[in-house]
Formats: sequence, structure tokens, C-alpha cells
Amino acid sequence: MVQPSGPDQIIVIGGGRWAQVMVGVLLNIAPEGASIVVRSPRNASGMAAWLAGRKAADHVRVTEDWPQLVEGRSAAVIVVNAAKDHVPTIEWALEYGAAVLSEKPVALSEAALRALTALAREKQASFYAANVFLFARYVEALSQALSQAGPAREVRIRFEDPVAERRHGENKRFDPALPVFMDWLPHCVSILGFLLGSQQGECTDVAVYKGGAHVEVTLRWAGVPCSLTMIRNGETRRRVVELDTDKGPLSLDFSSEPGVLRRGGEAIVADPLWDSAERPLARMLGVFLGRVGDDMDMPLRARLDIGIALAACRIADQVKARYRQALTPWLAEKLTAGVADADLQYALNELAMSEALILRD
Repeated sequence: MVQPSGPDQIIVIGGGRWAQVMVGVLLNIAPEGASIVVRSPRNASGMAAWLAGRKAADHVRVTEDWPQLVEGRSAAVIVVNAAKDHVPTIEWALEYGAAVLSEKPVALSEAALRALTALAREKQASFYAANVFLFARYVEALSQALSQAGPAREVRIRFEDPVAERRHGENKRFDPALPVFMDWLPHCVSILGFLLGSQQGECTDVAVYKGGAHVEVTLRWAGVPCSLTMIRNGETRRRVVELDTDKGPLSLDFSSEPGVLRRGGEAIVADPLWDSAERPLARMLGVFLGRVGDDMDMPLRARLDIGIALAACRIADQVKARYRQALTPWLAEKLTAGVADADLQYALNELAMSEALILRD
């Protein structure tokens, strides 16, 4: 698919597994004539090796340095590097007036993200959040089923990853500097907001298990009780949304895409077009690239709204305070007992990588 309009330059900042997946999609959907630059100071050689021999890869340049943004040419910057590097990367792009799409979490606090949105307004630059699940037809199918079943009475979301997993042909690894709730709250909050039609929620409780590898978050979202279960180093990959409604239970299990939608005793494929139409990432990137050229579907553009990321950051700040309260005495007890089990090792590794994030603002 070739977009009819879009940016002259597409710049991807990042060199990990997800950056490679994005570049792979861009090779198929980038506007004709657009140049693609990948900046990866840590893995430029690995990215270049991955690109070698791929169709249209000769249109991609890989560099360790900040690329030059050409005056008079529109630029789209896709931020997919380490979470701790998002803010300075976004600042760099916005200073040049580029359109920016950032992977989650866009920033590590609501205050940091609000500063970025202020900069975007000052520079009159477009600034979006990569809410990829809002471009999944299986989530749209769940939302449609909910509209037919009446209002939600309760929502439960479970994200779980196994110890070892291969995704898109690569070994998937989590960022040990990023607590699991900060990693997955943007996904959960975007789905909650889409289903319940609101970005207003509040954290009411947090439970921490396995040194932080398992976190349970209780919320009230648009007045609806919600619970989020987020597990790393678990038994299997799980992505499940369950709802209680006036007309009975609804659930979407997209642990394996395109997922299964259940309504009462009925189970159907959640996205019958999975193998014949654009998949979520291609759909999202196509919408973003179209926006740069003023050719974007307005309802879909709203799904990239930075306000969704602000809601996630606000909840993450609330969770972080309770997370500290739960984790600190647990750590003290473990260290006093001298029991160096896997849970303690996980917690200490997270502390070593993200001490400032967990223990203080």
C-alpha cells in the first residue's frame, strides 16, 4: 500500500525489536518518494544487518547520529527507543517542528508529558501517542458488542508475559528499568477509555507481588469499577478483557491475534479481516503519516490523541506512590531475612535500573 500523501522524511529513533517491526511496516506503506532514516546509537550495525536484503531497504539510511531535518521538507519522527530516552528525543523533534508519534510510555510522569505538550503548542507541531490497540479491529468489535449489551458494570484486564517468548521472529525482552505497571498502563488505559468513552479515572488500590513482577491495580473509570492484572515472568502470554454488562458477560481474548470474542455462550473470531486487511500497526502508522500531509481520517486521528497518554501518566503517578508504599517494607523484610530468591532478584534489578523512578520523584 502506498499512501497518497505524507511526509518527505520519516525518521525512526530506536534500534530494538519493536523499531525493526515498525521499519518493516514502513517499507510497505511509506509515501512514494519519502526518505526513511533510522537513528540507533547503540545498534546501528544490527539494524543495518537486519535491513540487508529486505525489499525497499535501499531507501533506508541507518545512522548513530541525530539526522538532519531539511528545512522546507515535512518530517515525521517516530520515537521507539528506550522509555527513559523518550523525553529528550521528543524535545529534539518538536524543536524542529516535526510531527511526532511516540511509543508508550510517552513520558514517565504527567508533569513531563505536560511540558512536552506545551512545547508542541509553542512550536505548532503535531504530537501523538502510539495507541496501537485502538487500531485493532478486534478491540473495535468488543466496543461494538458492548454498545449492544448495555453499559459496563465492571471491567477486568489481564496482561501477562511468559519468561521467554518470541514475537515477530525475535526474542521478546522487557525493559528492566521500566516497572511493569508503567509499561502496560498506557495500553490498558487506552482500551478502558475507548470502551467506556472517557479519559477520567482514579486508582483506588495497588497490590504488589513477586517483587514487582506481578501488580494488581484497582480503578474507578468513568464510575465503573475496573481491575488490571499485569504480570511479567508469568506462565504464558495473555491479553484478555472481560466485562460484566446488563445483558451478561463479554470478553475478548487477543493473547493470540486476531483474538476470540465471547458473548454469552457464543465465541467468534474477533477480526475476520485479519488476513486480508491492514493490521493494527500498519493501520496506525498509515493514519499518522497521512496526518502529516493533511490527509487523515478524523475519527481515527482521535485515537492518537496525546490526551490518552496524559490519562495513562496521571494514573501511573498514582500507582507509583502506592507501589512504593507496598514495595519498600517488602524489600526491607526480604533483605533482613537474607532470602535471595527470584522475587528479590527481580526487585533489586528493577531498583538498580530505575532507582530514581521507584524511590523518589
